Amino acid sequence: MLATSLRSCFVFRRHDIICISSAVLLVYYSYCAVSEDPTRGVLTSVESNYGDLPFHVGVINSFALGQNFPPQNIEFSGAFFTYSYQVDFVSAMLVVLGSSIGPSIAAVNLVLFLATACIMYHFYRLLVGSKTGAALCVLFLFLNGGFSFVVFLSELVTALQGVKAEQWQDTVLQWLWTPPRQYTMDGRSPYRFGNVLTILLMPQRSFLLGFPLAFGCLAIFWAICVKSESTFVPAASPVMSSREIDGFDSSMNHMQVLRKKPSHRRFNSAESELRQRFLTSQSSNEEVPGSANGSVHDERKPSVRERISVWIQLKREDLMPSSVSEVEWRYMCVAGVCAGLLPLAHAHTFLLVMSVVPFLALLFRRWWYWFSFCAFAGVVSVPQALYIIVNQRSHKLLHAAADTGGSTANAILKNFFNFQYGWDNHGQYAESHIMFWFRNTGFLIPLVLIYLLTPESLVKMILRVDKTLLHGAKRLSMRAWQRLSSGSSVNVLQPTDQAVAPSTAYNGSVSSWKTVNQTVIANDLKKFYLPFLIWFIVPNLIRLSPWVWDNIKFLVYWFAMSIPLAVSLLMGLLRSKHVLLRAVSFMIVCTFIMSGVVDNMRVLTRPGVYEVFPQHDVLFGLNVIHPHLDKHALLARAPSHNHCAYVSGHRSVLGYIGHVWSHGIHYHEREQDLNGLFYGRMAVKDYVQKYTVEDAIKLYAVVGPHEVNQYGQGVRDVFKSCPVLGKDNFSILYDLTQCAKQT
Repeated sequence: MLATSLRSCFVFRRHDIICISSAVLLVYYSYCAVSEDPTRGVLTSVESNYGDLPFHVGVINSFALGQNFPPQNIEFSGAFFTYSYQVDFVSAMLVVLGSSIGPSIAAVNLVLFLATACIMYHFYRLLVGSKTGAALCVLFLFLNGGFSFVVFLSELVTALQGVKAEQWQDTVLQWLWTPPRQYTMDGRSPYRFGNVLTILLMPQRSFLLGFPLAFGCLAIFWAICVKSESTFVPAASPVMSSREIDGFDSSMNHMQVLRKKPSHRRFNSAESELRQRFLTSQSSNEEVPGSANGSVHDERKPSVRERISVWIQLKREDLMPSSVSEVEWRYMCVAGVCAGLLPLAHAHTFLLVMSVVPFLALLFRRWWYWFSFCAFAGVVSVPQALYIIVNQRSHKLLHAAADTGGSTANAILKNFFNFQYGWDNHGQYAESHIMFWFRNTGFLIPLVLIYLLTPESLVKMILRVDKTLLHGAKRLSMRAWQRLSSGSSVNVLQPTDQAVAPSTAYNGSVSSWKTVNQTVIANDLKKFYLPFLIWFIVPNLIRLSPWVWDNIKFLVYWFAMSIPLAVSLLMGLLRSKHVLLRAVSFMIVCTFIMSGVVDNMRVLTRPGVYEVFPQHDVLFGLNVIHPHLDKHALLARAPSHNHCAYVSGHRSVLGYIGHVWSHGIHYHEREQDLNGLFYGRMAVKDYVQKYTVEDAIKLYAVVGPHEVNQYGQGVRDVFKSCPVLGKDNFSILYDLTQCAKQT
């Protein structure tokens, strides 16, 4: 028996092996995102992370080392921090606990990667109805890349032309194992959508929190508003008749299947007594029926808390319609709380979720649920919105009001919103918009159009679903029937792949129940998809941020919602009896993931290929800048994206211009003053007086390799008269405030 038990512990099913392998892969993937080397510094293997990782390191160290509370912009002093920093704040807590910067980022990335993968799998399983289809959807999402693999193959063929025939095998294996560059998003080709993992989730860490929160809410929306309509029996019809469920034997008409609300929370003894009084007594002097001696219960006077609790409970029972299930209502309230957390977690995701809710409410008119969702989302999100608005006004972001001659609000609107047709299909590699999207998304849009525009009868034929069977599935899924007939409650958020017919008297094909349970009803999925189609149209017409490419933060949600439609058709074609159809569908599946495989293989097989912070910059930031500066200190330094100032965690007068511009901040005046300071055209005293408005603020300057590359060797002579606080073999830290006082 002991041997059998031990053997069973090491017997893994196929899905267990897949899950364990995926987890191990995500652990290594998180390590590749950022790592540390004692001789090379902070490293990354993701090309897109090379530009974003220094900013996140600066945000993390600003909390952990620079005491940046309340949060202010680390790249534009005096401006409110509009970037979503919650993920970096968690990493900062790990740094405070003793972790170094690399493991703190990798640990948070790993947890959020796993959460995102699990939530997306569960969400797609709810929509598609099968484990295989859900896994395919997740692969399509994380390994996307359009037809960029064609560029990879063409470059491989070109490389083989100059290689001897006997070396072809080694060359091909080397290219497949370590691709030479990133292909899904490249400035040398019209591929702009990029791979979701390498372009969005890994470099833009706030997406790792916004993405799972958003699709957790969407999973609840689908379960409550779509599945419940087809799997739950309406409360107004407690007795199910043959007219309500077509095809079932009429002998089952006598069965009463009630959709009962689950019991409310348990009250303590005082609350239970008070509840009975409210329900059975009209006055405090009236006897309560059912008491032992007919006397009034006056042993203990209920407390105010108990009175309020019972009153709220009774009022909720009176207001809540009888057709509303409390379990579903609570799920919707949880979705509202999750959506309410998004303004500071990821503002783009919050805007998208709240914008699709009105359309979903019109399409699926379950008003009480939508009202509850909006109420809870508003309660949680309004304080965050007020916090952002008040701080923006108090810090007075220098938007381009002076250039436009208008108000700051008008300048913000002009910087962020403008008409621009075709998203990022502009510049040297511009082409027709149809070809642009076909190149970047592959066969996704054609498959979605087929799903949306094909008559329902043809879709049923493609999916091999019997008409009578589909009609019965709209009324009740087999799992809901089993649960209801057994008297247990139905959990709408738990998908299933197993279904057994309750009776062979059903007119349709009993063996096809599993197919129905794995196939999403076409009309429901179409209705649920339509609001997200808007977020494909709007980003292709309007620029929603200073950098038009940032519209991908909305387009990625349209892309993720389009995948189940394509997979639904492909799953039907893969089950076809025709070999040609199965071969074509398999080739289409390969085209969806080949580009993502190429880019992610490059990440996994070349860890630490990009040097984000050299070791001397890490040591100078931690050992020289950080010990000499307090929380109010400002740094004047070259506006490079990987400056050692990020490692120290202190704010800069002007940081990397690409980041500042993408936040919609007017930076030109500070750029001119910074150039004047480092070129010697502006006196140190004048610069200090202009940018140290408060007496507590002190200004310092860093002169190192970044400044020499930006302003030339002459920059080392500009601050000769300033006191030196610290230096090493590469960089020097000057005290500009003390220098201004001396002059």
